[in-house]
Amino acid sequence: MADTQGLQLLQKKRSTDRSDEGGLFFAFSVFAVILVALAYGGLWWSSDQLISNISNIDTELSAIESARDKVKEKRLLATYNQLDQADGILRSHIYMSRAMTRVQALVQARVQVISLNVDYSKKIISIKGIADNFTTVSKQISSLYLEPSFENVVLQRVASQPNGRVDFDIVIEFAPNKLLLDTVNNNIQAK
Repeated sequence: MADTQGLQLLQKKRSTDRSDEGGLFFAFSVFAVILVALAYGGLWWSSDQLISNISNIDTELSAIESARDKVKEKRLLATYNQLDQADGILRSHIYMSRAMTRVQALVQARVQVISLNVDYSKKIISIKGIADNFTTVSKQISSLYLEPSFENVVLQRVASQPNGRVDFDIVIEFAPNKLLLDTVNNNIQAK
């Protein structure tokens, strides 16, 4: 470099030797290709293993399916359904017996009950009966209204017979939780 009165001048000739940069780019390119090839090989091996595992599991499932006793399974399913129905009947038995006890206690002396049906799923009690006269039917409805666990009492049909007696149909909507709660309260008070 030449020094002219305190100034330094740069070289006039630049070096154009870039052979080192090309070698470095080539090395990175080869490394990237090898890395991609290894990743591809790893994925191919992994997918091959997964396909093999799926094939083995499918074979095991086929063996299990062929070993099943379908007749026995049908019988077990039928038994399960019957037990489920029996469970519902046993659970509702407490409410039904309590509701029938309540109705029996509230039936007027001059009322003859022809039929009494309890439908727990709809939470209704249907009563068909015969009374001496309309006043007795009215008293019967009033006594049913006094029961706190009966939410609604509906006189569906009333008809006079030629002999002076009266046919009637009553539907009672009940609250199962009130029936059971009242039973618990009575047991607590008895102690």
